[in-house]
Amino acid sequence: MVLLFDGDKAGLKAAVRSADIALRGGLEPKIVQLPQGMDPDDVVMDGGAEAIGALLNQSQGYIPFLRDLADQRGDDREVRERALRQALGTIAGIGDPLRREYVLQEA
Repeated sequence: MVLLFDGDKAGLKAAVRSADIALRGGLEPKIVQLPQGMDPDDVVMDGGAEAIGALLNQSQGYIPFLRDLADQRGDDREVRERALRQALGTIAGIGDPLRREYVLQEA
């Protein structure tokens, strides 16, 4: 499952929320982060299928995506703690114990 939302703050929140739901539902979501202020239509209009393809190739799993979001906000312990709390909340909701352990190790 690939999640592709707008590249603004609301789009990032929707991607995190949707990935959380997908993981809890047993899916393996990948998230595409669009450039700030762009939506999928902008990417297609500016660069065509190649541009979307390149972004899809850069999609990330939930934990690496959260880690990168925290890193983009600088070296702030509070931001990292929030990202970790978000990840742990999601992990706690994964019903399959083996999968939960795997995602926990990734975090």
